[in-house]
Amino acid sequence: MSPLLSCSNCWYNGLQYGPIGGSVGYCTEHRVILRAADATTCGRQRRKDLLFASAQRESNSHRATFPEDRIVYVRVARDGECIPANGTSLSKELEELESDPVGRSVVDFNRLDTKIGALAQLRNLLGARAELAMLSLGRSYVFRCSQRQGAWTSGLHLVWWLRQDRLEREPDLQINDLRWSQGEPTLRRHRELASWSLVMLRLAFLSDVATHARDPLGNALHPFAKLADLAEEAAVATQTTNLAKLMRWVRRDACKRLDAVLPASEYDRLAGELRQRARQA
Repeated sequence: MSPLLSCSNCWYNGLQYGPIGGSVGYCTEHRVILRAADATTCGRQRRKDLLFASAQRESNSHRATFPEDRIVYVRVARDGECIPANGTSLSKELEELESDPVGRSVVDFNRLDTKIGALAQLRNLLGARAELAMLSLGRSYVFRCSQRQGAWTSGLHLVWWLRQDRLEREPDLQINDLRWSQGEPTLRRHRELASWSLVMLRLAFLSDVATHARDPLGNALHPFAKLADLAEEAAVATQTTNLAKLMRWVRRDACKRLDAVLPASEYDRLAGELRQRARQA
């Protein structure tokens, strides 16, 4: 079965995504290290490569095959039964993972009083792996908050951080940020594909937040909702996995449109409302 259905492509695993990441992942749902993330999955899997609506549909289908309460192998037995992942594929020994700043922040996503605190830690770390973790776990954070509170503004600070820190810049991707496997293209092309994937994940995150800025009937709750198709429009406009072409589109189109719906004055206003609600809670 496709690795797209695996833990490595799930937004609850902030340590791996396609060609980016380390040798192991970490599931923030089951709180285990994933030693073979390309081969395992569970019913909670949400695909990083899809926008929110498509990921939601695929998740509903996925739950019909795989259990939510345990991690299993993507490959099912001949009789159609799921095969539980064993100790060679999973681990709860977090000490080595926590020796890495990105790994520690991902583990802290479940430990700190507020998940936004762990995401803030990732914001302050340099490199593509930290950005991958912030965006991946950020999608899960905004989804959960919107489900519980119905407020798209749960992603407000993450959107602002992304715009201020990274959106106009190519990813800071180093050799130790890459996952390598047989059959890959040249190292230069592999790095470009990894960077392209991360830029698209930025746009997918913005599209997710914009999708949550609509009510159940599809009516916009805020002008930010205009960006719901941003990632899809980028793919149509560029038509290739050419990083330079995608970055030109981001700087020319995406940044201007984001600034139009969320200028500094509007961010300050919404952030003030969030602080007021927090004081009243």
